[in-house]
Amino acid sequence: MNTEIPFVILIGGKSKRFGLDKGLIKVSGKSFIVQQIETLKKISKNIFLSVHDKFQIQTYQKALTKFDFLSYILDDYSILEGKKLRSPLLGIYSSFKYLLKTNFKKIFVISCDSPLIKYEVLILMLKESLNFDCCIPRWKNGFLEPLFAIYPIEKGYRMAKKNLNLKKFRLRELLNKDWKINFVSIEDKIKNYDNKLATFYNINKEEDLEKLKTKLS
Repeated sequence: MNTEIPFVILIGGKSKRFGLDKGLIKVSGKSFIVQQIETLKKISKNIFLSVHDKFQIQTYQKALTKFDFLSYILDDYSILEGKKLRSPLLGIYSSFKYLLKTNFKKIFVISCDSPLIKYEVLILMLKESLNFDCCIPRWKNGFLEPLFAIYPIEKGYRMAKKNLNLKKFRLRELLNKDWKINFVSIEDKIKNYDNKLATFYNINKEEDLEKLKTKLS
């Protein structure tokens, strides 16, 4: 297993429905982002937060003082000629670009609105990524989970840059047919490590948050 794959948590979304960053929403006394970091750091402290502006960095630094190993990656708007697009693809592109100067070869991308990620599933994904460019969960209906996936930094950077220039923002189009991709079955494999598939429980609206609170109680 390669634990030298850094984690990148995307926290730069708009969160219009909640009126605040989803990563800072608290359930059972802990914010989403704290719950994620506490799980991730069991594997590696190479954790980066992908943010949309400097104010967001300051906000999270105040909220996460006990995690002094965190690094922040600012959205790089230069490719958009100054336009303030808020897109997961921009966060992923900016992370690829930032980490090109490191020795890392891949990154594990995770969205901040999935607070119940399981340690066992993270380990499985890291193992499944060996000898592949990309490792991504796939449902039986063909739907992918691009915001819980491992991507190649250099190849991913080129694809993300190309797609942003073409204004193709769908994350599925980030995948290149020439990559060696491991599509990990969610129902047949991941469910063995996360029976309720809580790892893929996304909080997108108020109703989702209420359901999550009910599950945890």
